Amino acid sequence: MPTYKTLDFLPDLSFPEMKSAIRLELSKAEDNSVGWDNSASYYTSEKYAILNSTFSFTAREGATYDIFSYSYFDPFLIQVYDSAGNVVAVNGPDITYGIDMVFDFVAPYSGTYYFSAGWDQGSYYRAVSVGVYENVDSIVAISPGTPPVTPTVPVPPTANVLKGGSGNDTFLATALEDRVSGGDGIDTIRYLKPGSDYRIMKNGAEVIVAPKMGTLSADTLESVENIEFSDTTVNLEYSNVTQALYIGYFGRAADPGALASFQLQLSALEAPTNVIDFAARYNSDPSVKALVDSFGTSLESKELYSGDTTSFVNAIYTNILDRAPDADGLAFWTGAIDSGALSRANASISIMSGALANDTAQGRLDATLIDKKIDVATNFSLSLDTPAKAGSYAGTAAATLVRDLLEGVESTTNVLAYQDEVGEAVASLVSVRPVAAADVRPDAGAAAVIGMSETGAQDQYWL
Repeated sequence: MPTYKTLDFLPDLSFPEMKSAIRLELSKAEDNSVGWDNSASYYTSEKYAILNSTFSFTAREGATYDIFSYSYFDPFLIQVYDSAGNVVAVNGPDITYGIDMVFDFVAPYSGTYYFSAGWDQGSYYRAVSVGVYENVDSIVAISPGTPPVTPTVPVPPTANVLKGGSGNDTFLATALEDRVSGGDGIDTIRYLKPGSDYRIMKNGAEVIVAPKMGTLSADTLESVENIEFSDTTVNLEYSNVTQALYIGYFGRAADPGALASFQLQLSALEAPTNVIDFAARYNSDPSVKALVDSFGTSLESKELYSGDTTSFVNAIYTNILDRAPDADGLAFWTGAIDSGALSRANASISIMSGALANDTAQGRLDATLIDKKIDVATNFSLSLDTPAKAGSYAGTAAATLVRDLLEGVESTTNVLAYQDEVGEAVASLVSVRPVAAADVRPDAGAAAVIGMSETGAQDQYWL
């Protein structure tokens, strides 16, 4: 236990908050008219500054510190913590609205301290700042042989476990390895850096968010629909259904624009987020039916499936299961299509849904294969995270390359290890097909299927 007073009725600072604290370095004060010898300050007008409002500084035993916090609305409680996260001081009565301060805090030991700014930003006037001011005159000489005062330092956890409730939850990523379970609702995790700093990989029910560089740990997300970066938001709510449609009908992954746009339409329709329920919705929802059937009217469909129904069903089986149908399956699906009971586009998602629902030994292997193809397709689409990469995924050659990538997936494939093949595919696209002005699509609204164009010549459909 520390030998100085702590305010144990207030909650401690967590280890993740300590790790993500903004470091302030004290230096000689420019204005020492009020007795301050050293100072440090921080200013920002970032929109979400209140989500990153913990600071750390090094104090000297016996020195006196004044800490100021400024925000458009009056800050909440400012708390000063020792290096173990115990509260050792709080701000006094307000003197001026918009400014809170801790006066005359005397450091009980030499070392690291933390404080929370308590900012309350406005929606327009977002400027916030803090200042730490040090007066060393209060330091008294320590008798020789007197042991220094040191706080009790907790053992840091190896991971930060975050769990959501039944509603829509928002989590803030920390410097630790975060393991986040969103639970029910539409959940979001927020990162303070741009999306280009991270690699996102889907692996079954989990999504891995790993920094491309630096020392931050990789995070593992489950039931988290939105990954919000400082410059963009990645929506995963309907990624499985969207990729299933593209794999089943075209044998390839969706491009980033198609993935985002299709998810918006599915969300607006409040469509099911799993393939089996989505396939069942086709017959009861005209909007879902129109969306699925639009695959069959696209230019890419006309180029791929110019043959008879038998060749079409064989192609769909190859896309989904890497094999031809048995005689009974071929007869059933070709009969349903030729009779008008099924459209071709609906047949592809129905074949996939049937494979996922099949509880035989072969059915379970098929379901595992489909799940892994969806994961790899999602990881490919998410790897196209720059305009150059996204623009390179266009044309017949690019589509063929991605079909080959998915054909290499087996029921035993380690999806995370297969990310090397995904990276090679992306690098191959970028190296052989630089972005040209013609690749920039001027009007997404003209597409019969989201992300595809009916206006181009052969080999110019939009992916």
